[in-house]
Amino acid sequence: MHFAPAKAALPGQADCAPPGNVSGSGRWRGVAYALHNAVTPLPQITAQAHTVPMTYASYLIAALATLAAAYLGLTQTLGAHPFWATQIAWIGIPIGLLAAWVLAGRSTLLRLTLFAALLIATATAAHFGKLEFAASFAENATAGKLWYFGWIGIAASATALVASLLQTAVSRQS
Repeated sequence: MHFAPAKAALPGQADCAPPGNVSGSGRWRGVAYALHNAVTPLPQITAQAHTVPMTYASYLIAALATLAAAYLGLTQTLGAHPFWATQIAWIGIPIGLLAAWVLAGRSTLLRLTLFAALLIATATAAHFGKLEFAASFAENATAGKLWYFGWIGIAASATALVASLLQTAVSRQS
């Protein structure tokens, strides 16, 4: 292993070479360089480093809000089938969190508009899927899939929208 030669001796040392070593092999200089770098102070932590845990907290709060809505019966009240009213939350939350994470660097207006539009579109698809599925006496499998996947889309877009709203609130406070 080769270290770059030390530019200056450590404080209190005139030379890093052991006595009698006049060959200048550089080994002791490399050790001095490594010791010097080991005691160099770490860079200061800035206030921007505190926004990273808050971003993760916004993801956690968004996921918990979607789970709470599902387990408290809000999804079933709004039209999800009782059999899979909570299952759609477990499928939609990772999708929504991934979408919020991927688009986190984009503008706030773009993210909020996109997730709100997706929420409206998936809610419309789930509503009309349910109407058609019920009108066909559970014979139209395509309408049933539209109803089910529409609710997964609602959970995903609601999670992403809440996460983006919380990220926006956190970024405006700092």
